Amino acid sequence: MASSQQPHRDPHSSAADGASKRTRPGIIGIETEVGVFYLPGNSGRYPSFSVLRKVLFDCLLQDRKAANSGGLKGGYFLGNGGQVHMEIYFRQERDTPILEYSTPECRTPLAAIRYQRAFDTILEETSRRSAVAFTRLGYDGLIVFGKNNRDRHGTGFGCHENYLVYNRPRRSTLWVYALAAPLILLTLLPPFAIFLGLLTISYLAWLLGRSIPPLGRAAVRFYRDVLKSGRLRLFENLRMMSYLLMTAILYPVITMYSCLLRGFALRPFIDELTPFLITRQVFTGTGCLDFRRGSYDLSQRAELTNTIAKIIMFGRRKTIYDLKGLLYDPGGLFRTQKRLAITVGDSNLSDIPNHLKVGTTSLVIEMIEAGERFDDHKLKNPIAALKAISHGGLWKQLKGRSGRSLTALDIQREYLRRAKTFFKNKMSHECSEILERWEQTLDQLSDHHQCLIDTLDWTAKKSMLDQAVREHGNWKVFFQWGKLFHAGGMKAAKGSDDLDDFIQSAALWRRPMLKQWTRRHALDAVDFETYRDLYFHALKIDLRFHELGGESGYQRVLEEAGIIRRLLDDDGVAQAMQEPPPDTRACVRGFYINLATDPTAISANWHEIEIKRPLRHIPLPDPFSYRVPTDDPENDREG
Repeated sequence: MASSQQPHRDPHSSAADGASKRTRPGIIGIETEVGVFYLPGNSGRYPSFSVLRKVLFDCLLQDRKAANSGGLKGGYFLGNGGQVHMEIYFRQERDTPILEYSTPECRTPLAAIRYQRAFDTILEETSRRSAVAFTRLGYDGLIVFGKNNRDRHGTGFGCHENYLVYNRPRRSTLWVYALAAPLILLTLLPPFAIFLGLLTISYLAWLLGRSIPPLGRAAVRFYRDVLKSGRLRLFENLRMMSYLLMTAILYPVITMYSCLLRGFALRPFIDELTPFLITRQVFTGTGCLDFRRGSYDLSQRAELTNTIAKIIMFGRRKTIYDLKGLLYDPGGLFRTQKRLAITVGDSNLSDIPNHLKVGTTSLVIEMIEAGERFDDHKLKNPIAALKAISHGGLWKQLKGRSGRSLTALDIQREYLRRAKTFFKNKMSHECSEILERWEQTLDQLSDHHQCLIDTLDWTAKKSMLDQAVREHGNWKVFFQWGKLFHAGGMKAAKGSDDLDDFIQSAALWRRPMLKQWTRRHALDAVDFETYRDLYFHALKIDLRFHELGGESGYQRVLEEAGIIRRLLDDDGVAQAMQEPPPDTRACVRGFYINLATDPTAISANWHEIEIKRPLRHIPLPDPFSYRVPTDDPENDREG
């Protein structure tokens, strides 16, 4: 592997991408969830979920080294050190399958977004290959991926950022942990008793089946027939059922533990970083149409978020900080290094907002670790402020705890001012670039945000929608009609010839409301067809802007035309598709995966590798360790 020939680098000094003057060792990882959609051809035939899943992974792993993932959700680790898997949940006809990919551990923001872009390119390649694979199976469609944050049913999926943070627990905090431990253990007794009872019942059923062979064989035949008939997808749902059952049983413990973590484990970051995360959507938002409110929102994720910090296992509601990592690794409570998982970000496609998102957050985290406080900019109701900025825009007034009214730009400017002072004497090339771009973006947003069409996702999408809407009227009238169509339903709008037909096609209990809305806003029936077509055209732009694969989504089309600027070159992205970062433990993981003959020969996890033949276990506890064996032991790299 090419990276194994590079010289030794100290993990506590600079990494790649220009961090020569920085002393703080950092680790960054990005997890991105994308919707998996099948676009049928002229035949209109749809494959089953099992066929879709098989084609997806066959095409994704084609000509690519991989290893089976040892985690609960399965999936694969790729030769570049990252992971990909399908989310597990009960399969229903309306469900959108969700594919999640995770970048390998990276040392700098630029490296992290390069690997994220590499995975986007892998998905585009998978989409092209899927058309050929489906043709062989008798279908004429292909797979495309939606890198947005929610599907048409409102189910949320998005982008999670992971940062290695340094937070030594105080002595008082350790006393709180010691006092809380017995209470948590007592709360564990009822779930443990339930689990033991279920285990006993399963064992007795197995004994009964063995002692009465005809009964056992009859049960086996019954379940085999049920599986073949397709009435139940038992194997597809088995892991999800056990996951859901354990979550339900442990719910009281998880809730109590979640409160403990929020109050003590990551308290400095939750207190000081939250105003920044809430307001950074002014440059990281991807934009979306909200017909329920009649607005163009900055962020798709804001409306789905209803809590600041929590352990969330299921549900459509989301949180700003996900504390699940400390549920699986309670030992992290006592370590100085912890994983901070931020789940409030939109899934950006463009390079610049991606780099701003990860880069500025990394800088603010480093300031908080050094003791910087931002008390003057803490918000009275952070969740309400998150939604208010998204709906109301850049100049929405927010209530601070100090009693002052602030805008999102005011808060961002204060974080920027403090960052420029803090990093004045220890500024790397990438740090300087982030601060400069941060300042330029805030200045342009303040003066004239239309000039950021070539930079930010939400402004680029807004420009496309502006062109479509203003060709036929204005935003006010468009949203009046849009609210009407949204309330009446897409099915009624599609199948109607005029306004009266649309109202009659809607649900009976909605008809009086639709008539009242039409009269209140004096909607002219002559405009019905024009605004109905515009409504569906706008929905198409809103969704296809984030599409990967197929004929390419609108964001990629704008990039290829040079309208949206890029930071990353194709050669660097192509290298990241195949090779892991050279300065983290992902290098070791990628080294062994690239040596494996097939995915079944090796099982990988974030913290360990297990080689099956011959059996060998390789622990990877330190994310900064990147020792890779070579033919010459004296030249082995160490971390």
